[in-house]
Amino acid sequence: MESISVKDLTFTYPGRTAKALSDISFSIEAGQFVCLCGRTGSGKSTLMRSLKPVLAPHGEKTGSVLIFGKDMDELTDREGAARIGYVMQNPDNQIVTDKVWHELAFGPENIGMDPETIRVRVAEMATFFGIHNWFERDTDSLSGGQKQMLNLAAIMVMQPDILLLDEPTASLDPVAAVDFLSTVSRICREIGTTIIICEHRLDEVLPLSDRVLVMDEGRLTADGSPAEVGLSLIAGDEPMAKAMPAPLRAYAGVSGVLVSKEAPLDVASGRRWLMDVCSGAEAKETVSDAVSPVEKKETAAESVIEVKGAWMRYERDLDDVLKGLSLTVRKGEILALVGGNGAGKSTLMTLMAGGAKPYRGKVVRSGGPVSMLTQNPQLLFTEDTLEADLRMIATNEEELSRVTDLLQLAPLLTSHPFDLSGGEQQRAALAKVLLSGADVILLDEPTKGLDEGFKEIIGNALRSFVKDGGTVVVTTHDVDFCARTADRCAMLFNGQITGEGAANTFFHGNEFYTTAANRMSRGILDALFAEEIVEKIKAMER
Repeated sequence: MESISVKDLTFTYPGRTAKALSDISFSIEAGQFVCLCGRTGSGKSTLMRSLKPVLAPHGEKTGSVLIFGKDMDELTDREGAARIGYVMQNPDNQIVTDKVWHELAFGPENIGMDPETIRVRVAEMATFFGIHNWFERDTDSLSGGQKQMLNLAAIMVMQPDILLLDEPTASLDPVAAVDFLSTVSRICREIGTTIIICEHRLDEVLPLSDRVLVMDEGRLTADGSPAEVGLSLIAGDEPMAKAMPAPLRAYAGVSGVLVSKEAPLDVASGRRWLMDVCSGAEAKETVSDAVSPVEKKETAAESVIEVKGAWMRYERDLDDVLKGLSLTVRKGEILALVGGNGAGKSTLMTLMAGGAKPYRGKVVRSGGPVSMLTQNPQLLFTEDTLEADLRMIATNEEELSRVTDLLQLAPLLTSHPFDLSGGEQQRAALAKVLLSGADVILLDEPTKGLDEGFKEIIGNALRSFVKDGGTVVVTTHDVDFCARTADRCAMLFNGQITGEGAANTFFHGNEFYTTAANRMSRGILDALFAEEIVEKIKAMER
């Protein structure tokens, strides 16, 4: 039975001539796990919101959306709330109560469910999601991973037939993301809920998926099995090819792009394939031989920011977030800070920016003006159009034009900043930071919501800034971006720096805080990227 049927759906936002969605048609069987992917701004979020009545965007719409054979516009408010669940990108945007138990009960209470049924459902979902251990905690005391798991559980208490997830792991560290996605997979396999997930973390999502839909410029451009779609994109050298799982890209680079049941999608199958390919050949490469595709330069010894034995807490009665942390930021480098949700990365960035002071220890800034991009890019926008926002801070027309071209913002200049997609807002906010005239820029999760192509653009922009004498500190959960872009990486755990080193060697040997290609090739070829695996195999064959 079809749970969702979309027929000739076209949508245009008010005040725009370009169609956000153009003649979209597809149907999804009940119980399918479907991954919706595409480049930033391709229309994914608009399509996802168009499948949930209360979130459907305002504008000019033609075509139809049927939910189990019934026109979506004819669903009652109760049916829309109960049958279609929606998990947003930012965990904090969806939590509405102060206690975990109340958040779980909030949805059923609002549709008038009886107390006894609510208690049974809440108990069942708290157990299923492992929430019973923090059932009575304040919601604002939870980590990012716990908040997103709570959002998911609060939706599942309603027992929806369809679950829509719009980049739900964008704010999660690698470990929390894997845990979250595994739970989503269980919901599909064990409960039979139809899943449509919009994600950029395709290394983790595609192996779980039954089917992949690809969008580009508001159109549906591919629909099929993960291997079929992935190899097709790679064969056509499409922009989305770079986002395909590392095992699949390595396989295609070595074995070709013909559809094969043997094409690996996950690390385990990728390792088996790689061991077969390398059997009988001596892998002479070692960790120290591994070379990142991005040339890593030696960083200067001069410091621009020094954090010395910093202790930090937000309130007197709360636990310390930073515990005697020390870190040196060197002039002319890109330093990446990694670590789990709640490790203290954002707090450390706030200290370095001067937005707070440690109660013990000190922060010494000697590198000129500092500008910071927080996790919420909307905080930087004040004008009615993006062009006005950028002109307000740009020192001259030439620099404005250079940054606009660098970040590919020209088509967005006439739009209101709040009308842009999450990824577009990230690029626009980065433009404001680059135009600020700061010598040191601090970026908190700058690649959130961006596809691989735009991550490359962001990386190029940061390297250009450093080449001109600037310094960059970035926090991110995107390990691949760190390995490709940063000169040096440091890991935070429990309020302290637990390790640091050159980016092209830092991630070797880790289990989770490393790239999928490294997990796949560890002990065989020890590569960080799919293209590096391909080059090493070809070198062995020569």
